[in-house]
Amino acid sequence: MLPYNTIVLYGNILKFFIILFLFGKLLSIFSEALAKKYHIRRLSLFGSAARGELRPDSDIDL
Repeated sequence: MLPYNTIVLYGNILKFFIILFLFGKLLSIFSEALAKKYHIRRLSLFGSAARGELRPDSDIDL
């Protein structure tokens, strides 16, 4: 049996990747809607999100 702190760590890592996956899906849907509405040909992500340094108070730079 794994120690409790190991289980918590794996649980937090799993939550992080689920949130990251959902964020990616949401960003994809959002960018497709923007591209269609405003005839955007290219949309780039930059800043902390692009560097993989998002924090809870981070904004999303497109």
